[in-house]
Amino acid sequence: MGSASGLTTSQINGFRASGFTTMVVFTMSVATNGDFSYGGQTICTNGVYDGPSNWGSLLAQFKVAPSSVNQIEMCLGGAGDTSWTNIKNLIAANGTNATTVLYQKLSALKTALGLHAIDSDDESAFDSASAIQFGRMCGSVGLKMTLCPYNNSGYWSAVQFGLGTNCDAIYLQCYEKSAGNDPATWNSYFSRFNAIAAYNFQAQPASTTFTLTNGTAGSFSWSLINTSSWLTVSSSSGTLAAGVTTTVTASLNTTVATNLPQITYAASLVFTNPRRQNGVAVNSLRSLPPNQETGPTRVREPAYPQPTSHLPAFVPPCQRHAFA
Repeated sequence: MGSASGLTTSQINGFRASGFTTMVVFTMSVATNGDFSYGGQTICTNGVYDGPSNWGSLLAQFKVAPSSVNQIEMCLGGAGDTSWTNIKNLIAANGTNATTVLYQKLSALKTALGLHAIDSDDESAFDSASAIQFGRMCGSVGLKMTLCPYNNSGYWSAVQFGLGTNCDAIYLQCYEKSAGNDPATWNSYFSRFNAIAAYNFQAQPASTTFTLTNGTAGSFSWSLINTSSWLTVSSSSGTLAAGVTTTVTASLNTTVATNLPQITYAASLVFTNPRRQNGVAVNSLRSLPPNQETGPTRVREPAYPQPTSHLPAFVPPCQRHAFA
């Protein structure tokens, strides 16, 4: 999504209103000859930026007020990526001065895209000496370096110490294969500041849709009670004619959700179906807790709107770390 061809006005405005302060573009690779590539396309070669000409202006729009985003980083590496091994070899062969290909391409990338930092996602090389040298090279062209560890705490601690103040942040991976990482434990490995627990924002569902169906011969009204401040719903009431189906979408209220403490949250959506029984108005209630499957066998009244989805539990993403 972070590529120039993948950025839409809707996506840009969504990030601006998200509450996140930092956007990390995932992910760039460094080839054996030092070329930079993103999404399979070479973006820096021969010391020159030759990526999409409009990419920098599109990224700049993320920070246009009103926006919570104030800095953009480029991730480097990832699972199965050999960039950090290639960097190690390039530094060993050429050094780190201003005439080297790495130095020139970092400078060109910084100028073209207006980046704040390079985010290191080294998952294989783990050579602290060359990583520190690369981070200092980043500093020489005006870039900070951030760290995105998931294992090998000794390596990351050495890199953070060696970079000193040019290490701007640490995003501890706490999802997928690193879901068991404890931020409190990792904080003891670093000096100056705590690691930020980084959850995979894209793994959280943007919305969940419920399908309501009137299986009776007559129309009826329905209403919905939303018990959570971190959820918004597309509609809170309506009337269904006989045999008609409609949908209700529950979405994260990002203004609230991205500022919650990082624990697991649960909520219920309560659907009511007002009807009359012996001349008295009564409600049929249906509460939808998270992670509970619903189905026709659980619906006792055929007139009841039947949701066909369930609402998952929510773990809020880190306020400062959003992958694009």
